Amino acid sequence: MKEYNQENIFEFETPPLPDLSGYSNSVFSETEKPRNADEKFIIFTLAETQYAVASNSVSEVIRQLNLTPVHNVPEWFLGIANLRGDIISVVDLHILWKQEISTPYTAKTKLIVMRCKNPDFLVAFKVDKLCEVITLSNEAIQPLKDNYSSFLSGQAKHKSGIINLLDVKEILCSLKII
Repeated sequence: MKEYNQENIFEFETPPLPDLSGYSNSVFSETEKPRNADEKFIIFTLAETQYAVASNSVSEVIRQLNLTPVHNVPEWFLGIANLRGDIISVVDLHILWKQEISTPYTAKTKLIVMRCKNPDFLVAFKVDKLCEVITLSNEAIQPLKDNYSSFLSGQAKHKSGIINLLDVKEILCSLKII
């Protein structure tokens, strides 16, 4: 044990700083993995079109919450809600993609809460109906033709038809709320 006297009372060893060179500024959690094996997707509908998001980018699926509107925001930003003490931003993809006006809430309407790396930021997509969870292989996913949509990462055929796979990272980055 080191003895301290008046001359060395303020001497201390500083721990080495961590190496941050490999730090990624991604909005997604560390559990996000590249698509290189069979992967689970959550299928939902928007305006009778089927979409899917990778299950590893979804935190949870919830029912409608009481929304608090926010002033001076784009129309697609429906408001904020309290989810067990956390504030989440709710986005209407219908309006964001200028497909149509927002569909009314029904018993089937769900909010898909996205998993983000920053725990202080949570965003939920309002969807018309949750369909099912499926597993897709890499071979089942087809790339899109040139510049079809920056919000889609591919398409897949499924028993219920063509499923459009969302690029959640691209959507969240385009929102400019993160």
